[in-house]
Amino acid sequence: VKKVTAEIQKLETELEEIRSNKIYENAFEWRFEFPEVLNDDGDFTGFDVVIGNPPYVFGGNEGILKSEKILFKQSFKSGSGKINLFTLFIEQAFYLLKHKGKFSFIIPNTFLRVTSYHESRKLLIEYQTIHTIYDFGDSVFDDAITTSIVLIAEKQPPDNNKLLIINNNVSTGTKFQDSWSTSPPPQQSFSPLPLTRKDHKLIGLFQFEFV
Repeated sequence: VKKVTAEIQKLETELEEIRSNKIYENAFEWRFEFPEVLNDDGDFTGFDVVIGNPPYVFGGNEGILKSEKILFKQSFKSGSGKINLFTLFIEQAFYLLKHKGKFSFIIPNTFLRVTSYHESRKLLIEYQTIHTIYDFGDSVFDDAITTSIVLIAEKQPPDNNKLLIINNNVSTGTKFQDSWSTSPPPQQSFSPLPLTRKDHKLIGLFQFEFV
């Protein structure tokens, strides 16, 4: 009897919360938070800029619930296989941007070579114009165990775009003005597949170092 009574009370509480719209208490409301990204009819038009340092999740999707994995797989092209949250943020940034909107993220440099990030790389290489990749080499944060890159891209298909790659390795002692190159590689030279020998060769040829 006690078990049934407790269950009834729980259901009554949930029903009351639905009636009072409590479930929407912490909902994100675009009209109030970002009215400038809506047109006169209330339709979402997109952001000019999206900047972020998305969360990184390593080690077999630790910290992601099974129900969340199912939702991510249904909602994101990059949500299948081994999920890392930062790739979902990259995809969502693409959806949030207006045409020719720009985004910049700091993410693990494993993004350039890990097989499971194929869909995210494809989204960037085939549907966005990548302006710059900053490869920091060593970790830039004292409490971070991963090395990072910064991506700067624009939401429009690449059209003979030249990709600037900068390697910030302070241990080399190379001065920025002494290592600048005027021949960055074309974006179409890169594949959404994990970096090939050809890609590594290109990066080596067109890599810039600064301190």
